[in-house]
Amino acid sequence: MRVGAARNLIRAGVPQHVVMKLCGWKTDAMFRRYAIVDERDLREAVELLAKGKMGGQSVKQLAKAMG
Repeated sequence: MRVGAARNLIRAGVPQHVVMKLCGWKTDAMFRRYAIVDERDLREAVELLAKGKMGGQSVKQLAKAMG
């Protein structure tokens, strides 16, 4: 349940620290363990890059955020 919830919250734009609090995770390592990236996430990231709608984030920042 937490994996799906975390993924949905992140997709909805909820900040990582809020997702971590809601899921009871205290470390970034736990967040990365459960916030699984799938093909849809990768496809959407590439589409954002192509449209130039990264909100000033670099590719490196995006990759870090995606785990």
